[in-house]
Amino acid sequence: MNAKQIQNQYKSIKENYPNMILLFNVGSNYIALRDDANVVAKVCGIEKINTIVKFNCNKLDDYLFKLVRSGHKIGVCEELPKPNDK
Repeated sequence: MNAKQIQNQYKSIKENYPNMILLFNVGSNYIALRDDANVVAKVCGIEKINTIVKFNCNKLDDYLFKLVRSGHKIGVCEELPKPNDK
């Protein structure tokens, strides 16, 4: 999945869950975008590059704990294939 597809998926899901931080599983990493990236970067101490925060899957438990402990609701998303993908 390319960056534009991830951004479109983010926008679609975010419309339905505006009060949640969305973390996307992309390969062996999780990413957060836009405003969600700002929160994740601040709470978890992760460097933000442009509008994206990325971290390895093995850090998910640590970062989820920090985010939930600081009062945030989290949605963990998997990449959705395009409808014509098999």
